[in-house]
Amino acid sequence: MSTDSNSPPSGLAPGDLVGDRFRIESTIGVGGMATVYCARDESLGRTVALKVFRSELADADDVRRQRDEVQLLASLNAPGLVTLFDAVAEGGVGDHGRAFLVLEFVDGVDLRTRLLDGTPDPALIARIGCDVAGALAYIHGRGVVHRDVKPGNILLPRDHAAPGAPLAKLADFGIARLLDDSRMTATGTVIGTATYLSPEQAEGATVGTASDVYSLGLVLLECLTGQRAFPGTAIESVVARLSRDPEIPLALDDSWRDLLTAMTQREPGNRPDAASVAAALLRHSTPDREIGPEVTMPLKSEISTELWEPTKRMPAPEEPTPTLLLGAAEEAAPTVVLGEPAESRGGAGSGAGRRFALIGGTAAVVLVVIVLAVGLFRPGSTGPAASGTSPSPKPSASSVAYPVVPGTLGEHLRQLQQSVAP
Repeated sequence: MSTDSNSPPSGLAPGDLVGDRFRIESTIGVGGMATVYCARDESLGRTVALKVFRSELADADDVRRQRDEVQLLASLNAPGLVTLFDAVAEGGVGDHGRAFLVLEFVDGVDLRTRLLDGTPDPALIARIGCDVAGALAYIHGRGVVHRDVKPGNILLPRDHAAPGAPLAKLADFGIARLLDDSRMTATGTVIGTATYLSPEQAEGATVGTASDVYSLGLVLLECLTGQRAFPGTAIESVVARLSRDPEIPLALDDSWRDLLTAMTQREPGNRPDAASVAAALLRHSTPDREIGPEVTMPLKSEISTELWEPTKRMPAPEEPTPTLLLGAAEEAAPTVVLGEPAESRGGAGSGAGRRFALIGGTAAVVLVVIVLAVGLFRPGSTGPAASGTSPSPKPSASSVAYPVVPGTLGEHLRQLQQSVAP
């Protein structure tokens, strides 16, 4: 659809009132089926898009006959869809008045215009395709087939920064079905754009949801390569898809090639459904290179086992310590932990554990000092016994006065006294 700021042949100009409530503001574009205007809904105070059909394609009587279909389409509401508010029929029954649709106004450009600036990044193409495929899955689940998926019907809003806002919106869903009545079929009219028709559409066969998947595959292929899969005139394009599959370049990533090959199978039953396509494109839209190394988790085999080793004990001193003096104390002293990872220690309890280890270690040192003092500096002596040819007689256990120590430490002293008594 080409943009045209001048008044189109329909005769509507800025300031005209349509349907007694829609004030024309500007012309958005002109196409083969209809002219689209930006208008102000004076009843609700909002900006809308009016799609006014050519009289030979749809008139007021056509719209009246399809009121049930219009109500169905108007009930569809999803982030990836351009909302249809209403279908209006001007004029009385039998006078073939004007018909137009009232649509959500999307401030942005269509994908066809975006492609004129060059081929987008594959990740961006995947995001756009994911939004479109998700919208197709939504309408397919409600029995609606689009029938005219093409770059001109994929709108790219300028404002998509809000959380959950789609990068693309699908327009004109179900409109082809709305217009495809018995009168048009009798004249041999083919609904859809020749470049993106599915093989079943080109043959005039029954069209189902798989047709939209095929058309979206051609759109994605054009976005990735910058070339239409079936160029030429409308007749050449239609005939070509009946005789061959689209050429998918070997330069594309294998996953892209597999997806596009599946989407453009000539047999409708061999194509994936729209929901599966959306899931595949979601994976393409978040490539590994966009996930920085700072958030990449290491493999389990790469995690150091240092974090999972048993508790380490204090290394033994270089000088051997007499077993007689430290035997009992070593058993009683608590474990002293060195280099324990912070993750393996408790929060509030860790401080109490460290205090306990400090107190226990201090008690063991005091015990050793007392024993050394008792054994080496007995009452009445001024230091260690002097060496000589005849050793001094050993006093009996009853003749030695040991200091009185209360509690557990005193009990250990009494046990040591008994063990060293002659």
